[in-house]
Amino acid sequence: MKNVRRMGAIGLGLALVIGSGTLRLEAQEPKPSEVSNSTPARRANDPSRRVPRYFDQIGLTPGQRESIYKICATHQQQIDALEKQIAEIRAQMLSECEALLADTQKQFLEQRRHAAVRARREAE
Repeated sequence: MKNVRRMGAIGLGLALVIGSGTLRLEAQEPKPSEVSNSTPARRANDPSRRVPRYFDQIGLTPGQRESIYKICATHQQQIDALEKQIAEIRAQMLSECEALLADTQKQFLEQRRHAAVRARREAE
């Protein structure tokens, strides 16, 4: 009898957890009217349309928020250029490091990289 009650309690708890998880996801879905009325972003997850960390927790007015968006937009182009430059430098550094490897080491490195890609795909 105890096992039946325990299994029932576990089943009820599991149902509540699953049910509350789906409600949370539904609450985060934007309404179709909100999506159509919003201003189009220049790109997905446009960094210039975000406020800095913790700013969204201090009660910004819509005017303050728009001013912050403008400030971020003016600096975002420079940030993008610097990130591109960093990526190019990292690629050059990696190329120079790989040039030091023996052929067998290069082959082993490629095998490791391919294995990592496969593992990431399988994890998805």
